[in-house]
Amino acid sequence: MSDQEAQWRRECDVFARYLTGEPAPPNALRHYVRWHQAPELHAPSAARGTGFDRLLVAVGRSSWPGLRLADAYSGRLLRTGLLRRKLILVLSLLESTAPTSGLIDQVGSRTKFGFWAGMVIRAGWSGCVFVVSIGVLLPLHVVCSIADRPVEEELR
Repeated sequence: MSDQEAQWRRECDVFARYLTGEPAPPNALRHYVRWHQAPELHAPSAARGTGFDRLLVAVGRSSWPGLRLADAYSGRLLRTGLLRRKLILVLSLLESTAPTSGLIDQVGSRTKFGFWAGMVIRAGWSGCVFVVSIGVLLPLHVVCSIADRPVEEELR
């Protein structure tokens, strides 16, 4: 197994644990690696992204808290970014693979009060994480945007 393939497997596993709390099944790992190895399955730029996209994926790949921050930021400000596309790919693989398929549609609470209390807690927590992600990632986003700017723009 190459270093790149091992990195993709770790990335898929971290994303799967974030989305379901469970490790990625072998079938999901195999298809995730295949997606990266087969450029005909996606647009050439879809696998690369911008410098900031790659930074978000690296932060997300590093740990669950890093992924939580990167997901909060990209979920509101970079909905079509590389990290979101990769998370959607992993979610679709998990949804179509046993045993994680049952975890995707799992109901969290059986009562209306439990449901609403859980929603309020999750919304508050998500808002706090988003504020922290703005403080941490927005300056990096600005720096990466300046660094990714084509040379022609600088000459104007």
